[in-house]
Formats: sequence, C-alpha cells, structure tokens
Amino acid sequence: MAKATARRQPGQALTAAFLLRVSDARQAGEDRFSLGAQRRVLRERCKREGWMPGPEYVGEGESAFTRDVTKRQTIQALLRDAALGLFQILIVHDLSRFSRDEELGHAVLNLLEQYGVRLVNASSDIDYSTAEGRMMLSIDLGLGSYWSRKMSMHIKKSKRERFEMGLHVADLNFGYAKGATNKSPGVIVPEEARAIYEGFRDRVAGAGYTEIARRWNGLGLTPRSKRGHTMFTASAVQSILENDFYCGYVRHNGERRKGLHEAIVSEELFLAAQAVVRRQPTKSREPRLLAGLAVCVHCGGPIWQHKGGIKHTYAYYREASQRQGRLCPISGSLWPCEDAEHEADTVIRDMALDEAWLAEVDREARRLPPKDDGGRTELLERKRRATTAYVEKALDDGEWKRIVQAIDDQLARMPVALPQTLAVAGQKLQSIGQLWDGMTVRERREAMRILFEQVALDTKAKKMWLQPWPEFVGLFAHRRDLCGLGTPGRTRTCAHGLGNHCSIL
Repeated sequence: MAKATARRQPGQALTAAFLLRVSDARQAGEDRFSLGAQRRVLRERCKREGWMPGPEYVGEGESAFTRDVTKRQTIQALLRDAALGLFQILIVHDLSRFSRDEELGHAVLNLLEQYGVRLVNASSDIDYSTAEGRMMLSIDLGLGSYWSRKMSMHIKKSKRERFEMGLHVADLNFGYAKGATNKSPGVIVPEEARAIYEGFRDRVAGAGYTEIARRWNGLGLTPRSKRGHTMFTASAVQSILENDFYCGYVRHNGERRKGLHEAIVSEELFLAAQAVVRRQPTKSREPRLLAGLAVCVHCGGPIWQHKGGIKHTYAYYREASQRQGRLCPISGSLWPCEDAEHEADTVIRDMALDEAWLAEVDREARRLPPKDDGGRTELLERKRRATTAYVEKALDDGEWKRIVQAIDDQLARMPVALPQTLAVAGQKLQSIGQLWDGMTVRERREAMRILFEQVALDTKAKKMWLQPWPEFVGLFAHRRDLCGLGTPGRTRTCAHGLGNHCSIL
C-alpha cells in the first residue's frame, strides 16, 4: 500500500483521530453515556497534548473480540483514511476499544506505523513504537483476550443453567417484563399480551402479517428492537406468531423445554396459527411439503421457500435469519427442496409401510400395563419440584444441580416405554403410509403436521431432525433405538437413527 498522500504543513498541529466503540448498539443511544464519556476523555488528552481533534470512527455494537478485520468496519475505515494521511494520531480510550485479539491488534498497529500513524492509549503514556511498548501492548491485548474468553465461558454456563431451570435465555420477548429477581420468569404485560392473543386469533381467521402489524402500530405498541425500530413490520409480527415462547416453551441451542413463565396463548391456538398457509405472491407458487413446519436447527427461526435460477425454476429451503435481523451461523444457506423432501418422504415410507415392525410395536405394547411408564412421570415431577424449590431459594445451587443430574442419569438409563396408546399411534402411522402415494402435496403436508411438531433443518450441512408430537415420541424413539442396535432392514442406514440425513430430536 502507498503511504500517506496528504502532507501536513510545517508547524501545523498533529491531527488525532478518535476510535470509539461500544459492544452493544443500545449503548450508543442518546440516553446512554458510554460514547460521550469516551469522547470527553479523548478531547481532554488532545487539549493537553496540543493535538487537533480529527475524524471519529464509531463502532456501535461492534465486538473487538475477533481477528477478522472484515467484522470491524471502523478499523477498515480508519486504515483507509490513515493511508491517505488524514490523521497522524489514532487515540483510543483504552486498548479494549482497539482490539481484544492479539493477532488483529498487532496487524493493525503494523499498518498504522507503515502509514506514519501513532497509536495512543488515553489511559496511559506508553509509547507503542518502542520495544518495551510493544511488549506492554502484547500483555494488554493478551489480558483482553483472556477476559473475553473467560467471560464468554461464564455467560454460556449461565445461559445453560437458566434454560435448565425453564427460564428465558435471551432478552425477554414482546409481551413480557422482567420478574422480581434474575431467577424469576418473565411476567406478562397485560396490554401487550392482549394484542398478542388477538394477533394469534386474527392469524387463524386468515389475517396477514402486514394487517396485524398495522393494528398493533395503531394501538401505539412498540417492538423490542435492538436496532431502534419503533414500528412493527410484517417480519416482526411473523417472528412473534411463530415463537413458541408464547405458548409456554423456552429454547436454547436447538433444545426446547417447558418454561416457568405464564403462556399467553394455548398450544392449540399456537398450532392453529402455524397451520395457516402463508399467502403466496403468485398463483404459480406451488406448496412445498415442509412449508410452515421447517425451522433452523441452529437458531430456531423459520425456514423459507426460495426460488432461484434465471426463470425461477429451482426451489430451495432457505435459512432466513439475515432478512429477519437475527444472527445464525448458517445464515442464507440453501437446500434444494426436492432433496430435503426426499428425506422426509423416505422416513414416512420406511416406517409407515414396514408392516413387520409395526406388528412388533403392537405386540410389545400389549405386554405392558396401559399406564405403566416405568416411573418416568414420577422422575419428571421430582425434577420439576426441585427446580421450583431452587427458584424459591429453598435449595442452594450445588444441591439443585446434584438432584437434577441424578434424575437425568436415571431418565437416560430408562428403556423406551411402549404403552397401549403407542399401538394406536402405530395404527395412525400405518394409515398415513397406506394413503401416502395417493395424497397431494398439500395433503402430505397436513399428514406431516399430524406426526411432527416441527422439522429442523441444517440447510448448509443438508441434514434434517424430526420432532414428533408427544403422542408419537415413544414410537419414533423405539425406531431409533432399534436402529442404534443395528437391527437389519429397518431403514436405509442406521447411522442417524432414521436415514442417511435424518434424525429424531
């Protein structure tokens, strides 16, 4: 790269650029003080040194814990301007605003020195151009990296504990406010809850997302937006109406369990809203087998149908987090619809048409008393009571973990129970299999809804996970266990429990 092109006149004061950063965009709001405090300290240092304040590079919601410079837009911008000679000093409040990664920190400093720019830490008088200064830079960057990793580990552990307790892990959703303590579930905000309940009912009645958004905006309601949005959009309403938090569940890293918070809608109303076929923009857009069922296995967001090709002749299932303003490691990835649907179709055929296996399920089910679950219900109730006692501070942290771990170990060792009700589930599955070939795509999709609560996709790795309704859980778990034992002839392969690319959640 060329060195600075702009020349400073003799006797002219040095120009100091400001690098300001906050980790969360909400910290940059007008009612917050972090950026203002940083700016004040940098101006005072400039005044003391006789430097002329220059351009500012502000990172709002920009993490310094990365070695990928493409994720630091402020760094890219200041390096471009440094190459043009627009400033001679880069001043930061402290090195944590500059970088929390050793590799990136040294690489950026090397470029700044190449452009004739001096890095200044307003919190110290260290000269980073000297050997001793470089050593101190390495120490400070290393400490910043260490504390970032340490904090990340604690945050992950804390989130996991909250999920195990049945508490929300991320920020509370629209419709809820914080409870009395950090270990309390969210409490319902009445006026927001009423709008959400009516929104679900309107959706079941055929209302579109845009129509519901218009109604909520007319009521003066405001979304919980980290980006500062003050009006509901169709996408925001869709995210709410497809979030099972509102019918009493919490999620974390692809797992789901019953939460301690009060549900705003019943599961029946929630499922009815999911069953509404989305209005398509054109009549030529045919329904797909997994439409309305498919979610991302990583972030839990909905998977959308996407048409590609010059004449839009290719159909894909697409991870849509970027369009919805969410973060996901496989954002935007695609899986051809025909390939994904082939996996689901194969599962139905292999299981529903396997008469020998279904007869075996019926025989084993008849050997057990109708209500005998081997003590599973009692263990789950003990676990619930222990968690409630922990939330109410009747158990300390260590005792609660010991009890929950012991119960989980017992549950993991219990065989899959096949009570008489599962024989009925097997008969339903067999009935679907006998009609499968004659069904339309729309009818097959409804049959999938009868069997599965949701279908989780990894559109990048091209894998599928099926989550049956409680009525069918034991049936599918029994199938998986047989595959795990290597029982021949059950599926094409036993590697994933059901097929080459398909597993049970």
